[in-house]
Amino acid sequence: MNHNELRQNYLPEPGNLNTLLVAEAAPDSPDRFFYQQFVPRDDWLYLAVVKAIYPDARKKPVRDLRDEKSDYLNDLQGEGYYLIDALDEHLPSTTTYRHRIEKIRQNAKSKIDEAEKLVQDYGHGQTQLILIKATVFHGLYEPLQDTELKVPQERPIPFPSCGRQTEFMQAMDEII
Repeated sequence: MNHNELRQNYLPEPGNLNTLLVAEAAPDSPDRFFYQQFVPRDDWLYLAVVKAIYPDARKKPVRDLRDEKSDYLNDLQGEGYYLIDALDEHLPSTTTYRHRIEKIRQNAKSKIDEAEKLVQDYGHGQTQLILIKATVFHGLYEPLQDTELKVPQERPIPFPSCGRQTEFMQAMDEII
């Protein structure tokens, strides 16, 4: 099952999409995908999102969060959280910051159309989009201003790796 098929399993019920999380792109390995059940390492985004949304999870060891991933993914779905990527294809690690933003901007119309359809089919008037990672923010924030979609942030939220987990948590605490 590819990552888009796997993602579909976690769509919230119609009318229950509260928050659409938009990350940069699929990981380099399908074994690290957000919705992949068994990820033994480098699943920074899943761990950080769970800790941001469920404060009790902040006290749990990473091993427990990974062991309970199926339950947490179901909880996220039930509470109306859903994650998509600004780009459907993986970006090689050698892709520059500027080129990442350019690729996201080039794909902005398509991604905004996708987000609008998800909100129309699964969301409601208060559904919000959270843009995760500076490249996503710089690539999509401006084009989103011309839509009805709600973006509650005014600055980038860092990707939760390389020591930026605390910044991610603080930014998410301000929004959700």
